Amino acid sequence: MPVLDDARIARYKSIYDLVAVRFGHLVTQELVHWEALAHQTERTRFADGTEVVADFNTERLTVNGQPIERPAVFA
Repeated sequence: MPVLDDARIARYKSIYDLVAVRFGHLVTQELVHWEALAHQTERTRFADGTEVVADFNTERLTVNGQPIERPAVFA
């Protein structure tokens, strides 16, 4: 079992802030489009117009054309 120290808590909080607080509204949105752009790169569009591009090779995430910075606790 991993140790629940301040560093681990900071990582969990940064994930929560990104997934639940910042983009949690997408959970209720219909996924209206998905496509593979390249190897390990995908684009997803939701009913509200939000477009997410995930590049799993470079671990980059872009939402509506704006890059999402990797939380400092994961650097």
